[in-house]
Amino acid sequence: MSGLNPLFARVSTAVLLLAFSACSLSATKGVESEKKDKTPDFRIAVVGDTMLDASAAQVMKREGYDYAFAGSAPLYADSEIVLANLEGPLTSRGDKADKKYTFRSPAAVATALKAAGINAVTLANNHSLDYGEPGLSDTIKALKASGIGYFGAGENRHAAREALIMKVGGVRIGMLGYSLTFPEEFWAGESRAGTAFGHRQWIIDDVTALKKRVDLVLVSFHWGQEGKTKLRSYQPLLAHAAIDAGADVVIGHHPHIAQGIERYRGRAIIYSLGNYVFGSYSNRVQYGLVGVFTVHDKKISELKLMPVDVNNFRVQFRPVALKGEPLATAVKQLQTLSLQRGTTLQQEGDQLRLPLPGPAPAEQQAGETKAGEEKAGE
Repeated sequence: MSGLNPLFARVSTAVLLLAFSACSLSATKGVESEKKDKTPDFRIAVVGDTMLDASAAQVMKREGYDYAFAGSAPLYADSEIVLANLEGPLTSRGDKADKKYTFRSPAAVATALKAAGINAVTLANNHSLDYGEPGLSDTIKALKASGIGYFGAGENRHAAREALIMKVGGVRIGMLGYSLTFPEEFWAGESRAGTAFGHRQWIIDDVTALKKRVDLVLVSFHWGQEGKTKLRSYQPLLAHAAIDAGADVVIGHHPHIAQGIERYRGRAIIYSLGNYVFGSYSNRVQYGLVGVFTVHDKKISELKLMPVDVNNFRVQFRPVALKGEPLATAVKQLQTLSLQRGTTLQQEGDQLRLPLPGPAPAEQQAGETKAGEEKAGE
């Protein structure tokens, strides 16, 4: 700039610097804005059969309902959504159903669930109608009063098939629940209260419609055979159908014990979580699972499984994390059952981890699908 007026040169340089700074600042603000719009990673936890009546009733009366969750709630304390299978109505009304086992608990259980961090429940199971429509109505009322979301049952079939939608930051999570357990009279009808039956086409229709409204879809099934690790043939068929229709997570319960895990098309299927807090004594029941899914950039990026001791001879209706030899036994069994579904679980300390790429690599997907088809055909 030797030929320019020195003052003009200095002014021109200053203007250029200011313009560059403004562009840089604008770009920086744009990055910051994108970061603010992006929801940080968060977690969704799932637990199994939850019922505080029957053999647990006297212990709960003595200790209070918060007692039941004190030993295990820290395992999912950092989860934004915690889902349980609420097995039995919260009511003092209604006529007892004509069946072998019936359960009910007071509305105070809802308060304890919320205090423990559980903010969503599925009602699609074989006990929600143990005390008829009045019992189901009281349950829904108690859950609403405690700020707990619910799904899987309602005043008619349409209501039972409605999704629960929860939002974490900018991510919308939809949940659907279905029961494939008897009595058939508990399944909702056009004008009859009850649970959503797991009809394959209804599942496909519901998931397909829901996926258009939300970012993630979780489907919960009450299915399988009590006390058995072997799957019924329809379990993988319905789980795969749900994922093919757009589901991101499938979970199950009813057997009261844990069943294997499958990664299908890069999505996780927990065939049975087993018991959580459940009011019965049985040496067949040694452990249940707390599952925690990590959500990254609106996708499920991994599943961590924490086995918990639910043998009530030992823990007296207060589950705690498994340790030592019982943990080693549980890990070995879960890895074996999952390998039968073409899925490898990685042990990390007292947890099992399943990475969840979406979609899964083609070779892995093909192998897992083949394993699923073979098992379904047994």
